[in-house]
Amino acid sequence: VNSLAMRAVAPGGLLLTCTCSSAMTTSGDFLKVLDDAAADASRRITVLRVAGAAADHVLQPAFPEGAYLTAVLLHVEAL
Repeated sequence: VNSLAMRAVAPGGLLLTCTCSSAMTTSGDFLKVLDDAAADASRRITVLRVAGAAADHVLQPAFPEGAYLTAVLLHVEAL
């Protein structure tokens, strides 16, 4: 999905992509997935911002899986 989105973005454009997977967020693999998608789409990406849930989405220390929301703002360029 991210590879298709990157192909659809005009060179020099921005892409906001998100995950709501705790496994993806806590492992740190989301950026690797995005890098792989960029390679597949023949694009170069620059991460402009990584953000999580808003302050009203509280986290419980006993439930780390609750930190499952991640948003990444990318600058997309053609190779």
